[in-house]
Amino acid sequence: MDNIKYPSSAGTKDIFDSTIEKRRIAIIKEIGFSIMDLKNNLKSVAVTQFLLNIAIGLLSVVSSFGITNFLLGLKIDKTSSVLNLTTNVGFLLGISAIVLAVCLILKIGVYSLLEFKKARRLGDTDVPQKTIIGVSCVFLFVAYVMNLFYYKSIPGFVAASLFISLLFVGGLATVTIASGYFKFQIKNDKQKLQNCEYREDFETVMKDYRSLIYRYVNSLSDNRINSVKNNLVNSQLKMVVEVFIGLLTAPFLAYGVSNTLAGCFPEAANWVRISGLRFSPVFLVLATFLIIFAFFLFVRAFAIGKQIKGSEIIKFDGFHDYNSHGVTVLGLDSIRSLEREKFIVMFIACFIILIEFTMNVSYFITEIGGDIQGMFLSFVTALVPTALLIAETHLLSATIHKIHNYEDLLSILD
Repeated sequence: MDNIKYPSSAGTKDIFDSTIEKRRIAIIKEIGFSIMDLKNNLKSVAVTQFLLNIAIGLLSVVSSFGITNFLLGLKIDKTSSVLNLTTNVGFLLGISAIVLAVCLILKIGVYSLLEFKKARRLGDTDVPQKTIIGVSCVFLFVAYVMNLFYYKSIPGFVAASLFISLLFVGGLATVTIASGYFKFQIKNDKQKLQNCEYREDFETVMKDYRSLIYRYVNSLSDNRINSVKNNLVNSQLKMVVEVFIGLLTAPFLAYGVSNTLAGCFPEAANWVRISGLRFSPVFLVLATFLIIFAFFLFVRAFAIGKQIKGSEIIKFDGFHDYNSHGVTVLGLDSIRSLEREKFIVMFIACFIILIEFTMNVSYFITEIGGDIQGMFLSFVTALVPTALLIAETHLLSATIHKIHNYEDLLSILD
């Protein structure tokens, strides 16, 4: 860690022992806990909201299954204590889309009603919001009745059908209402966070703090600057090696994906066998590029996260070590822009990894077996290349973050 000293002929003086630092500390003591608490709440609520949205989609399909078969007159066949459930997939997807749309309308209705109650003014009415909620609940009640009549046809399930239908449709209504509430909660927390973060006095202090950092950087000795340049070169060499390793391992990570694709399109596979390994060059190249794209997307997402974290450390803990947190203090607009980019990049990377993981599981199941043990082993085996990819990208992002720190420091030298 660097000793933050300003060299002078009379000795050494601590640049950060100033009124600017004292003002920063005073403001952080006032708002720091509130900001961190709101950010932690937003993260937990965002995860809950994500899981609720997934639950809405899954329960919409499950609830639509009974509606579809009830409308088409498809019965449940019980043979040798095994339930044979048949359905029309196209019709099921159509009904699922309708049920999902009703749930989204109910979610928006709950959100709008809560928003109305918060900002209610004299003479305003909540009839539209309550109408939306009421109509949506009527549709879900109809879905419950249809599921009830469908599951009643199972021998010995007359009483249980009440609870089965309630479990599916009632659960769907519950998670939809909860999702609307958490959507409202996220907006409230974001408004509170913005009010805490955007303070004129804090913005002024951070502007002066940037100038303080520039003074410190320009006070560094020639030996320290040369050390930074050497560290930059070493980090760049390390980055080249890590990128090479990532590109080298990509074909091995893509092997299961390529074989699954080749199995789906055997006429275009052009199989090649080398030392007992059977693969399709065309699909292996395609899958390798898919892995490489995911590799660099994860690196970018992780690097953005480290960049934002470094700026937050300077704001809340002060400037201590440019190797770890850099010398850049980001503004609120810059942070929001980077967070949006990080979300988009991470979403695309996770989507690619989901495809890779699913196809690897499918390939290993065909090789190991489709029984319970085979599926479990296939799942664990498919985790290996996925974990390797994430580990490589995390290491590379740390190296790139250090490179950015050194480049930013050198760029502000006079």
